[in-house]
Amino acid sequence: MTSFLRNFRLGIGRDEDRRSNSLSESDGSFSRHSSIQGPHREGIDTSFPVYCTVKTQFRTPGVYARSILSLGNGVGIHHIEGDIARPKFHLNQGACIGDVGYMNENGGFYYCFNVLYPSDHPIQRKEVPPNFSPIQPPLSPEEVRTVSNHFTSGTVMATEGIEVSRISDSPLKVEFVTSAREGAILILPTGATREELIDPSRIYPYVKEHAASWYQWLNGDSGEIAETPISNGTLWVITGVDRVDSWAMATFPAQKIVGMNAEKQTRFKYNEENSNSAWEGDSQSRPLWYDAGRFSDGVLGAVLLSVLSVALNPSQWSRHVAYIPPKCVRNCPVLPAPSLGLQARLQEALARIMGTIKPPSRDDPEGYFHPSIILLHILLLTDPSAVVGIVADSVWCSQLNGRLWTHPEVIQLVRRVIDNFDVVNTDGIATFTPKKPSENGLIAAPSRQRRGLTSTFARIFPWVGKRPDEKPNAPVLQNMCKVLWIPE
Repeated sequence: MTSFLRNFRLGIGRDEDRRSNSLSESDGSFSRHSSIQGPHREGIDTSFPVYCTVKTQFRTPGVYARSILSLGNGVGIHHIEGDIARPKFHLNQGACIGDVGYMNENGGFYYCFNVLYPSDHPIQRKEVPPNFSPIQPPLSPEEVRTVSNHFTSGTVMATEGIEVSRISDSPLKVEFVTSAREGAILILPTGATREELIDPSRIYPYVKEHAASWYQWLNGDSGEIAETPISNGTLWVITGVDRVDSWAMATFPAQKIVGMNAEKQTRFKYNEENSNSAWEGDSQSRPLWYDAGRFSDGVLGAVLLSVLSVALNPSQWSRHVAYIPPKCVRNCPVLPAPSLGLQARLQEALARIMGTIKPPSRDDPEGYFHPSIILLHILLLTDPSAVVGIVADSVWCSQLNGRLWTHPEVIQLVRRVIDNFDVVNTDGIATFTPKKPSENGLIAAPSRQRRGLTSTFARIFPWVGKRPDEKPNAPVLQNMCKVLWIPE
């Protein structure tokens, strides 16, 4: 088997020059039944997005979503208003617990249906999946927690590398300075209310029962070709939502400008008193995208979501869901390495020498990054007997350290998840479950903290120097290497 086919079998790579080798027709076209007779029968999995690096992604929604994820508050919604064609009941809430949907190209949450209500409820769209029925028994009010003012008025969230100076609280005026390669800011002038499902595992069995039919409804059945697919692992069930009546956000870079000085500091300000535009930015040094808005008449918007990410076992996908041609496989892009500081330059130099940055590089890829896509892929490679994989945002949020998503940082985070969670299959549902205490009642102490050059080396090569007690994790670590393109 060629290395190309090996990578495709794992669903972790594609090669533009060799795509034609995977097609069922000599002219590069697919027959209606190619997903049954061709690639799936060979075991090739194109259902998952491809993890890749990108020098700089200039699609603002992708930059914003990836950056906000690093803060650990959930998924940041770039397009607050969302799809205005959805039911008014849903529009007034922004998003709701039980919503099923996905991130669209505009950085908004595309709402499909809600699992908590019957098909004739005002929250539902005109079309829902065939034979749809809500979760039973219904959720009780005690299973949902609402926290008013979870984020207080004037809350400012800024990603790594952005210096924040609060000039005044009333009116709210804030100045920002940065020379980071990319980043995002979210301001909540009047705060936010959080609503969350206390125990998300309550709906796991329901998700397992219906996940295949959801993906099939969105993509087509196994005798079809999905040209605009909702990729495996990108379908969400909302378990928490932060709602606001006003917001302001900014993202950089917003577009590519020839000769843009990547090292030059960028200064911009937020001033809620400014009636024309609350944002003032230095667009010559770093293109800045910004937005601000306020709802009225009791309408609310969702700025942050907590979700369950759901993936099918590839064999289940091939049995029930339309085949995704290689040319239509989505990407899951991150930056190859930070662009600032001695440590960042050292990381890039070491990685170049050792040949560790293996993911394919895309100039401007389709798709967006979410760590659960990677974790789900690892889950289902590790336990192929599972029907579905489910990853709650709490799994990866608990392991964050506030750094922007780069290839070394993704490796570090996945390694921390593997160190602190076990892969558990419960009735066909694969999840990451916190490790249980050892016989003496204690969880194994983490390895000694490394400093200086040793720390930098460990950040690039976190899979080396395994301790003896890590042997049980060997299959998971091997699958981490496959998905993240780490040479074994």
